[in-house]
Amino acid sequence: MLPNRIGGPGLSWRACWAAACLAGIATACHAQDFLRFDQVPFVSATEPERFAELFEAARSQTVRALLLGDSQETSPGGFGYVYVPRLNYEFYRVYGNAPASPLSSANASTGGGAPWSDWLIRSSAPSPGFGPGRLAPNQIPPNLQGGATSTAGGNNINNNQFFGALSMLQPGAEDVTPEAGLAGTTYFDSSAGVYLDIFAATNASSGEVRCVVSNAPTSTTSFFEPTRLTLDTTMGLRSPVFGYRTQRLGPFSVEPGKYLQTILSGTDPNALTDVLAVSFSSVARPEGWVVSSISMGGYQTRDFLGGHAPSIPLLGLYNPDVVLIHFGANDGGRGRTPAQFKADLETLLASLRSTIRADLPVIVFTDPYAVLTPETRENFDRYAGVAYAISLEDPLTCAVNSRRLSDEVGWNQSTSTRFLVDGIHYTAIGAKVLAALEVRALASAFGQPCALPEIAVQPDASEVCPESVASFSVVAGAPDLTSFEWQRVSPQGAVRTLVDGPFGDGSGALVRGAGSPTLFISEVDGVAGEFTFRCRLFDQCGESFTRGVSLVVRSEDDGRCQPNYCDPDVNRDGNTDAGDLDYLVNAIAGGDNPAGIDLDFNLDGNADSTDADALLNVIAGGECP
Repeated sequence: MLPNRIGGPGLSWRACWAAACLAGIATACHAQDFLRFDQVPFVSATEPERFAELFEAARSQTVRALLLGDSQETSPGGFGYVYVPRLNYEFYRVYGNAPASPLSSANASTGGGAPWSDWLIRSSAPSPGFGPGRLAPNQIPPNLQGGATSTAGGNNINNNQFFGALSMLQPGAEDVTPEAGLAGTTYFDSSAGVYLDIFAATNASSGEVRCVVSNAPTSTTSFFEPTRLTLDTTMGLRSPVFGYRTQRLGPFSVEPGKYLQTILSGTDPNALTDVLAVSFSSVARPEGWVVSSISMGGYQTRDFLGGHAPSIPLLGLYNPDVVLIHFGANDGGRGRTPAQFKADLETLLASLRSTIRADLPVIVFTDPYAVLTPETRENFDRYAGVAYAISLEDPLTCAVNSRRLSDEVGWNQSTSTRFLVDGIHYTAIGAKVLAALEVRALASAFGQPCALPEIAVQPDASEVCPESVASFSVVAGAPDLTSFEWQRVSPQGAVRTLVDGPFGDGSGALVRGAGSPTLFISEVDGVAGEFTFRCRLFDQCGESFTRGVSLVVRSEDDGRCQPNYCDPDVNRDGNTDAGDLDYLVNAIAGGDNPAGIDLDFNLDGNADSTDADALLNVIAGGECP
């Protein structure tokens, strides 16, 4: 269970800092020296009410967050295609709603594969697409792709462009990579209509932006759906003075069961229009957070200022409520000392606030464990101390010790291959774990209860023969962050927590997996049939309980318990089909066996391919082996 206090368990930030000095860690109190990650609170802020206001405001309005990071946080594409959608998903779990899509490139093709689509938005820009934009590279924020367009339909200044750039709202994040595990839920409410925000740049010879609105019957983008509405912006893009502009169009209605599409091009066949980004917003439900990734692979903290500082005014036009900063791995890998890292962070914070607004809140996350040399790791392990020190000095900055949060759940050198694909970039599991830890720690610290553990699949009743093994299984939405505790419940409602070993009623039954997702009970002959079983799932947000399910022990006279009887429903899903064959083949190959079946289906003493052949024969109507 993670602490929900600012400043760590049992101590305020001032007491925690003073205690470090009094304990003899004198160097930690000097400006050039910093605490290690394991000496720093999980979350720290000198004025936590500033950040609590964000979470309170999100109950009724949209909180827009910009995420500045490197390749771990780059999405879509690269290794970040799981982390950013999961970060948005974790905020969805807190508020039960996704109020908007992220700030996304107007000129890109994402979805249906690499690169995967961003959270809630898919895009298509067929050839020849937008032409080269007239902005300098440093005038376009990282992870956005600008470009210049004229009217669609051919015979225009932009290489006879026939199609504009299409963006599709996907309320269920349909084209986010399957590795993110987000399928099957509607996150965005479009029932009362959808707004579209367009971001563009001025030019002395610019046209405006034309928006063609349509509804598609499927989540696959199409340029051939009937046009429902055509609108032109009035941003004043033709200007001799360079600048960024934005305009909100809509609301646009969405037909039930269909997907909103908007196609953007220029209004003038003889003039280009520089279009940079788009974002969809819900009319019906504006509450919640949305995180837009403004990240770049290979970046150090100071690289943003060196490469993209002129683009900050565009980010200010997005009107962010908070900036999330997630740098560190590259800084550590290139030998930046903690003092240098602190100076870089402070310069970045000052630049953001001087350009966007002076009271801009910032949350600094420290990267989790990464495989670095011993020399660079020493610096890297003190970056949490750097963020902590800034939070002590700057009331507008909150520090989240992601390094320690992840270390607490076992993300370290010995487990690095589980959480890191190459020693630096997150695996899908690593991305999901990190996003959940960070959002839940913030929600807990700033007074917003995070969502209770999610039960993805409930357990089913178990009906078995004497002397066999009964099993119950539950699937958690975030298994790496969830603890499990199986319980038995008497008809009178008395609850007893099970532990591995004797069942506890003198029946001789044995329990295995009492603290895991799958509970096994062997030697079930004497187990009282009136008991029901349930699982308690718990994490730092609270606890959830599965439904109670029964255990039925058949009589020895039951034909299903005779020696020549076999049950082809090996995956225990209530059906006899190809899924049972897949289950057996996978288990024989060394995969999981949550149903606890005997893999020797043909009873020849070996678990091998002949068992799969025997099962296939039975499924097809043949006799048991």
